[in-house]
Amino acid sequence: MGTIITITRKRGVGYRRTLAGQGDICCHRVEYWYDITGVRLADGGAIQLEAEAEERAKTCINEGNWSGELCCLLDGEREVRGWWKIAIDP
Repeated sequence: MGTIITITRKRGVGYRRTLAGQGDICCHRVEYWYDITGVRLADGGAIQLEAEAEERAKTCINEGNWSGELCCLLDGEREVRGWWKIAIDP
């Protein structure tokens, strides 16, 4: 999987910072993202989020799901939430 961090700024509202990526899991192209607004990623943080997304998507796909919520605990204290889904090619 590969990841990218983006920052979206909205006038008068502030900003939103996300970590997003995609990869091949169980013969499917899977996309995922985490809301990391206000979260500093320590060394290996992005790698941990990527691994958690891959494992969660694999488990859920084997149960017959097409998408689902992601929740990862960084450093044993900071909860980061996101979403994964099977990408549909046009």
